[in-house]
Amino acid sequence: MPPFAGLRGSRSYSPDATPKNWREGILRLYPNGGAVLTAFSALLDAEQTSDPEFNWWERPIPTREVYTAGGTAVQTVFAVSASPGAIGDPGKILRKNYILMSTGTGGIGEKMLVVADQTTGTSVTVQRGFGETVAGIIPADSTLRVIGNANEEGAPLGSPVSVDPTKQFNYTQIFRTPLAITRTAKKTRLRTEEAIVQAQIEALENQAQDMEYSFLFGERLESTGSLGQPLRTTRGLVKWIETLAPANAITITGTGEMNEAELLAALEPMYRFGSPEKLWLAGSTALMALNGIARQGSTLNIESGDDVYGMRLRHFVTTLGDGYLRMHPLFNLYPDWRKMLLIIDLPFVRYRYIDDLMYLEHRQNPGEDALKNEWLAECGFELHFAQAHGVIRNLALAKPAVAMAAQVEAPKPAQFQYGVVGPETPALPAGQPPQFGQLVPGQTSHPYTASGPARAE
Repeated sequence: MPPFAGLRGSRSYSPDATPKNWREGILRLYPNGGAVLTAFSALLDAEQTSDPEFNWWERPIPTREVYTAGGTAVQTVFAVSASPGAIGDPGKILRKNYILMSTGTGGIGEKMLVVADQTTGTSVTVQRGFGETVAGIIPADSTLRVIGNANEEGAPLGSPVSVDPTKQFNYTQIFRTPLAITRTAKKTRLRTEEAIVQAQIEALENQAQDMEYSFLFGERLESTGSLGQPLRTTRGLVKWIETLAPANAITITGTGEMNEAELLAALEPMYRFGSPEKLWLAGSTALMALNGIARQGSTLNIESGDDVYGMRLRHFVTTLGDGYLRMHPLFNLYPDWRKMLLIIDLPFVRYRYIDDLMYLEHRQNPGEDALKNEWLAECGFELHFAQAHGVIRNLALAKPAVAMAAQVEAPKPAQFQYGVVGPETPALPAGQPPQFGQLVPGQTSHPYTASGPARAE
């Protein structure tokens, strides 16, 4: 089975399969190189764009819940808002025949029936006590949550409620890495590979790293360059998360300690949406912290994972979902990035390009006694549903487990009591119990026989 949804594993290919493009070549040639995300992009959905600004639409599952200003037990018209403190218009999301439940802070569980479509998003009219819970006082800043709808027999069709999708966009970025070699150097014989081949490899590695950093940390921008032409940069995954899902961008304070409960609490918002299996890219310090947390935890486990083009992934099992863990070599170059854990839901990432990564030759000017080639790509990423991704910074240590000093009472010596018929049994010499079948002084018969306890005569 592939490590996670949307990703092709090494077993999906025959041994003689060849790369279809240079990004897939990066994955095959450098499976343990620095450009992990760029390499994985060869396994993701890719789509060419005809414009450097590309767009997509997102329609999340609507949250049909509003905050209320509260009211008495007989009040039937409630002021509602999108946030506590009567802030924001939630829109006309409550239609006639919806059943609402009083929830949240101070909610009493009372059910109400919406008796009219909303004419304004900040007010709703209801029938109170619609169910078995009697009407009561509704506190301010509690919530009214849709839990279904009820319709009488023969009723006409109600009004539809729809949610408009949200438009997102990003830019493609032009990445260029040149290489140059003189005519003489090109013809010089070396003990290793040819000079031009070595230059190609070095330039490809640099190109891949530049793309990787932009895909991770880039910010979206369109401006004008020094030549008077458009200059664009693409927004990276971390910036998408910080902008659209700020609750999923977590920085651990202090020394960066975290235990199992705190890790699960940080992961929980990221696993509410999307796939139950995600890619985890970690710096070396964060990776060691995760290992320490797993050793101490009772519900976490790290197992050997699958190979993807020779790239070994560790399987991190949690109660919320699974993570496929990979140390990111580029994170290890800087102390702060070593403590970073980036969580990506790969099926919600798409590679977009005007020109995919390609190798262009003979870029030198006429008359130059040299060969100039370059790697070039104009591309960017779409990140769908930022709420399904996350980043944890300053993950440095596994918090030491709290030692519980259990006070255990020392076991008492076993007490043997033998049944006696007649007066109390005197102690045996040296306090030793009798051997099986031996009568204790004062006994006239054994307390137990083959058929059960002996009875006094």
